[in-house]
Amino acid sequence: MDASLAWVGELRAFLVKDELKYKWFVPERHRVRSNPELWERVENGVHQAEITIIDPRSYKDFAIAELLEQQAIPGVDFDIQTVNEMSGEYIIEWSPVGRIGAFSLDWVADNTNFEDATDFTSQGLKKRAGGKLRDAVVLAARSHAMVTPSELNEILAASFSGNGLDDQIFPGQGYD
Repeated sequence: MDASLAWVGELRAFLVKDELKYKWFVPERHRVRSNPELWERVENGVHQAEITIIDPRSYKDFAIAELLEQQAIPGVDFDIQTVNEMSGEYIIEWSPVGRIGAFSLDWVADNTNFEDATDFTSQGLKKRAGGKLRDAVVLAARSHAMVTPSELNEILAASFSGNGLDDQIFPGQGYD
């Protein structure tokens, strides 16, 4: 069953926003709570929906840790631009759209509208999205929004040699 998203339009109208962003919602949360009917619809909708928040900090931390593990020296071997480039690529690589490269070319041809769908590497996708960290965050978030949980499991199954997400987290426990 798909989640009812009627509450999204009501909440946007109540907040007088064209787009719903978590960072805009948080400061207005008390105002939304003052409208009990709307608050109940928001809570029920959030419980039904899959909400994806892409936080670049964890990806930046991973990039820095990887560079340090390779004995790179901050300010000499890498800078914040290097960290942002690497984290942008990780954000895309670990999103549903970044996993497209794991599929066969037949699957890509059958399931995309791209005439020139040739470069599905995280670097290629990031470049086509605009090249910046913010562009990577937006692309990854939108790719999560375009894929249902069952489709994500199918993508991950192809990425992990036929095993779905549940089998990666709980191997051999029959969660698929």
